[in-house]
Amino acid sequence: MKSTQKKPSKAEYDDAISKWESFEPPYSSSHIKSCVTAAKTILAFTGKPNISKYEITNHLRIVFNKKGEATFRTHFGNKTGIKTSKLGVYPELQPRVARDIATSMWKGDVSLKTVHHAIDLFEEDRKRRNKNGKLKDSTIKTYLSRTKKLRYYFREKDVFANVKIIDVENVLDNIIASETGNYANELSDEIKRLWKFAASKLADGNNVTSKIAVDYVSSRVNRSKATKLYTDLDSIAQLYSNVAAATSLHQVNAVRFMVLTGVRPINVHNLRWDWLDCETYPTKITFPDYAMKANREFILPVTDEVRKILNLQRDWRNNVGVNCNQQHVFLKPRNLKDAFSVRSLDKLIKDFSPVDCVRGALNEQSIKGRNGAFNTMCRKFAKSNIKGLLVTKANKTLGESTYISKLVLHHACGKSQDGLNDDMAEHYDFSDELFNVEFDVKLEGLRLHEESILTKVNALTHSQLRPTGLGKKKELRERENSAKDELRRYIRSRLGKRGYTSFINSYILDISTPVNKLILNGEGRKLIHSYLNNAQAA
Repeated sequence: MKSTQKKPSKAEYDDAISKWESFEPPYSSSHIKSCVTAAKTILAFTGKPNISKYEITNHLRIVFNKKGEATFRTHFGNKTGIKTSKLGVYPELQPRVARDIATSMWKGDVSLKTVHHAIDLFEEDRKRRNKNGKLKDSTIKTYLSRTKKLRYYFREKDVFANVKIIDVENVLDNIIASETGNYANELSDEIKRLWKFAASKLADGNNVTSKIAVDYVSSRVNRSKATKLYTDLDSIAQLYSNVAAATSLHQVNAVRFMVLTGVRPINVHNLRWDWLDCETYPTKITFPDYAMKANREFILPVTDEVRKILNLQRDWRNNVGVNCNQQHVFLKPRNLKDAFSVRSLDKLIKDFSPVDCVRGALNEQSIKGRNGAFNTMCRKFAKSNIKGLLVTKANKTLGESTYISKLVLHHACGKSQDGLNDDMAEHYDFSDELFNVEFDVKLEGLRLHEESILTKVNALTHSQLRPTGLGKKKELRERENSAKDELRRYIRSRLGKRGYTSFINSYILDISTPVNKLILNGEGRKLIHSYLNNAQAA
């Protein structure tokens, strides 16, 4: 079918030529945009397929076509014998980067750049985006941990431009064999992002990962499923009570804050004093969008008990003075310059929760809850408890209770049957700013949640307390120490004091681990017993 586009007039053509010739190298992004406009008119008038601009000193040719595309190619001249290459298309490839690549190829060093070099460039780009505010600190940390892992799967001498489809598939096979299903998928996605970024710079635009089956990894691994495990009020109340035995005020208050508010562990970690509306009598905490998983600002109402926790933290900070981190509310006990660790929260939840606190069915693909209590169970309970109490205590409808529980946990409020969702709220609804509408219902839900936990805590008696994770670990440790001491006594009784000293530092059964190390674990103790029994029989 012939194009219906009207041919430009001679005057329009002359005007386009004038603009085209007015731009001289080196070309900027604005130059290229103007050249695209002029080229479309020129090509429509002449009927030619493309027209080019050159940066001779930078060995660069920019080809403009009728569609308005600007493609960067190398330009080395016919006499050099160097093959010209397509570098990429504007704006995905910027003029400055195209010049650097073309110059490097002229010097003969781009085609020999390794995969590890590509990862270096990729990481530098990520860090630059983080510095410009495009990526969060936590996000860049995750990305860099993945690229660090990729270095183990590609050899240092692997040339990026020479990597073939089968080479990438072999790497993916190794990843599948070595990593968990979820992480294998994450690394696979990271490889694709790496090649998409670096192909135009180091491989003449040849992205080999685009030719690999989309489900190459996902079809070969079991992707982890969201856990269906949860906990109940008795367990949460015991956790709240038990954590009082923690060694640091920060540990006690960080866990209790998470239990009462239902916030994510990362928001306990990153909570700052300047997010409170008032330090002396806080009524709300405003988490900025960059601090939230959903990238949306979140206003958390402060209940009475949460206010007590914040006041305790404030008084502690004022007593310690400048010797601690002055920005964050909860601090790391062993290093008061750092914010409280998310990993520490998980450990505290495991240590001070009852060992049988997790309820529900554990599926094979679940990660959370496999080893007992986990951080998210506090958040799950907050949502479930608030929803249930709003129905039973506040006489809210099921739809209203569901919606309010989503607001409290800062979940996306999808379309609801009773019309509570408003697609245009972001642009037109400022009722919360004017009348505290959402704030008040969130506060109501959190107060009911807090009251139910504290009432249960006050009703607890010592006889009702179940064994905790910390108690279980202590029991196992005592059992281990008892087994080690028993074996040491047995060796002394068999070999005497002098024989014991010699034997404990010796090696047995051609094992490269000395006896004094073998005795520290169950399997090692079995080997020692077997060796001594065989020696006695002989």
